[in-house]
Amino acid sequence: MRTQHRRTRCFIFLGMLALLALACRKQETPPAPFLLDGELPISVAAEAPVGEPLPVTIGPVNAPDGTPILLTATGTFGTWAFRGLLQGGYLTITLPPEFTRHSGLVSLVATSGHAVGEAETRLLAGEPVEPLVPLVGARSIIADAAHWSMTVTLPQDRFDNPVADGTPVEIRALHPGGRLETRVQPVEHLLAWIRLYSGTKAGETRIAVESGEAVGPEGLLLEIPGWPTPFTLEAEPSTQPADDRSLITVRTSTIRDQFGNVVPDGTIVTFVAETPDGPRFIPSVTVNGVAEAPIQAPDEPAVFQIVGSVYGVRSKPLTVAFTPGPAVNRFTVTPHLDEPNGALYLDAGPLLGQLNQYIPDGTPVLYHLTHESGQEEWLSAPAEAGHARAELRLRFLQPGTYTVEVLAGVGRGETTFVVEKAVIERAQQAAREAGEP
Repeated sequence: MRTQHRRTRCFIFLGMLALLALACRKQETPPAPFLLDGELPISVAAEAPVGEPLPVTIGPVNAPDGTPILLTATGTFGTWAFRGLLQGGYLTITLPPEFTRHSGLVSLVATSGHAVGEAETRLLAGEPVEPLVPLVGARSIIADAAHWSMTVTLPQDRFDNPVADGTPVEIRALHPGGRLETRVQPVEHLLAWIRLYSGTKAGETRIAVESGEAVGPEGLLLEIPGWPTPFTLEAEPSTQPADDRSLITVRTSTIRDQFGNVVPDGTIVTFVAETPDGPRFIPSVTVNGVAEAPIQAPDEPAVFQIVGSVYGVRSKPLTVAFTPGPAVNRFTVTPHLDEPNGALYLDAGPLLGQLNQYIPDGTPVLYHLTHESGQEEWLSAPAEAGHARAELRLRFLQPGTYTVEVLAGVGRGETTFVVEKAVIERAQQAAREAGEP
């Protein structure tokens, strides 16, 4: 029992000595962190292809293992930061392919503590890929061997990067008439382009481009006819009667430019007909280089001077004569009294044309009636089978003598008739009995 108490006192005493030793011991200062200073060497390829892993090595650096390094990469893709720890004085950081898809200059900056390192690399675009599209402008030019257009191509790699300057692009243009133009143009400032001069034959120029294994769709350039040269007019038929209804078709010759190219369909041609009543303007358009327009006959004989105009180029004048018509003869006008029907008919005919034929059915025939008192009246009746008939209602006439002149073109006929008062009164009485107004 006594021995146990001694041991307990011994342990207590030793513990107190330990506490006293700790209290008397001086506090130790922790070591300062390691900070790099100076320049960090960076090794990277001067040029590298796009879309591939890009290793960047930092070192050699005289620093403990585990020293942190921050690498910042800035390029056309933006700015990205990568971190790593030194191991054996070196650190290799690989930029993954998703950060190397954009061609151009990449600036690399490594930092650790006060140490800084800088380097640059250039990511190079890949080979051109399809489609290579030829852009054409202007889309149409005059086929005169003087005007020109351009075709421009922007070749790109599989990541849509413009390919490197100097990349050869073959441009082929098949002009109208089978003339093939082939040029090899290097890419410069992102583009490959050439001027395309027109020939003297109108039509489509088909354009294609090729670079390496890449091809694409064709482009189109229109080489259109130039300014028209003077042309002529013709009339079909050459003449018509002045019946206010017949038509003459005026037609141009084939309108061409100085190289013989036919003007495009739809080219506007204006026909100007100088008539006794003033000018007539008749617009038309070309089909296969020819335009035509109808000219309606006047109601009296006349001579028209007709010219065609397109883009200010005028044809030679064409003279068209409209001869007397539709009836050119003197014809008979016969009055027929039909008292039971309360009418008086004026029959005119035969009405004959230039070839001694009936004038066309439906041709208007004018009747000019003049009473002895001086009162005038005009009537119209259509021609039918070479004759015309005008109907007069007796109850509306005045007693006395009427003079009648009938006109059909330049054809003329005259007559006179007398209406007695008793005839008019009987017609009026019959109309009242019949309830006619």
